[in-house]
Amino acid sequence: MMKKERFTRIAASSILALAVVAAGVTMYRSEVNKKDQEIQEQEMLPEGDSPQEETAKHTEEDAKEQENASGTQESSGTEASSAQAAPEENAGESAADVSGNGVVQETPETAAAPEDVTAGTEDTAAVPQEDAVQDTSSAQVENSPQLNFSDGTVISWPVNGTPVIDYSMDATVYFPTLDVYKYSPAMVLGAPEGSPVYAACAGTVTSITEDAEVGTLMTVDLGNGYQALYGQLKDVTVEAGQTLAEGQQLGAVAAPTKYYAEEGSNLYFAMTKDGQPVDPTLYLAPLTE
Repeated sequence: MMKKERFTRIAASSILALAVVAAGVTMYRSEVNKKDQEIQEQEMLPEGDSPQEETAKHTEEDAKEQENASGTQESSGTEASSAQAAPEENAGESAADVSGNGVVQETPETAAAPEDVTAGTEDTAAVPQEDAVQDTSSAQVENSPQLNFSDGTVISWPVNGTPVIDYSMDATVYFPTLDVYKYSPAMVLGAPEGSPVYAACAGTVTSITEDAEVGTLMTVDLGNGYQALYGQLKDVTVEAGQTLAEGQQLGAVAAPTKYYAEEGSNLYFAMTKDGQPVDPTLYLAPLTE
């Protein structure tokens, strides 16, 4: 009986000892695993940057940025104050000039006058450019000849020459080079080659073209549907769109085309009203001997 009790006590003690040892081993392993995990986490982070150190660095950087921002605002305020104070100091210094002898000379109060002059200049420069362009255009229109041709208008002879073929739309007339009789919608005024040709009346050049029959042909708008046509020209001195004054030189008489070889060098001069030929002699001033 005594042996069984002793055996039982020994067995219980052994089991208790094993339990204690097992608990100790388990705690030891958990501590080892925890340390291994911490070592692995530290190895994953950059060297020298533990979570605590990284947090501390961010805190320091935020503090520096706030200090820099405060310093910038203070600098801006200081510069603004200096800029505002500068005109007052300059004004104080310009109130008096010191001569080489140490004598203080007061500056006249009228020194502020340039500011008024500048203000006046700015006001003048503020005039809209569009208004200036309109004024210029109006002046050009006023200076331009008024195109108001009518049945009673008298025009000048465009060249110093004599009629070789007259205007004739009622009956046919003879053309020597062509050796035919036909209607003539223009006057053919014989003149030496190179003779100056003048504008018979004020007008605006609408076109300058090349024509097989009459060579260089200029068309001039006279107003109210009237037009003047000058052919057999050379050395033209004006251009399309140009406004002409009466008596202004247009060019010179050219060598005749093959259609007027027998007639010789001449100026082809015609007039139309609403596109229909009219007799230039009804408007030309009488020739004086």
